[in-house]
Amino acid sequence: MPFLCVFCETERCYLSYLCEGCREQKHLKLLYGDRYNEIVKNVLLRSNDKQEYKIKAEIKKDIEHKKKEVETGDETYINKVCTRGDKKK
Repeated sequence: MPFLCVFCETERCYLSYLCEGCREQKHLKLLYGDRYNEIVKNVLLRSNDKQEYKIKAEIKKDIEHKKKEVETGDETYINKVCTRGDKKK
């Protein structure tokens, strides 16, 4: 007997509680953790114009972090970088 996805409540699921799309989002959330939440809040809760700008800004920030990581050889550099409003630990 099919059930509705417990997250989106639109897709039918036969063997699991989540549809394929929601299962993918759950996987991304588990992979990226707080970064996933930050991106969703900062990017999707904006107008379309501001979304495009923020997407480009987030990509640019990730590229800069990766460049710094390669230059320093320090894989933990990303965890040390402060974002707006955060304080270094």
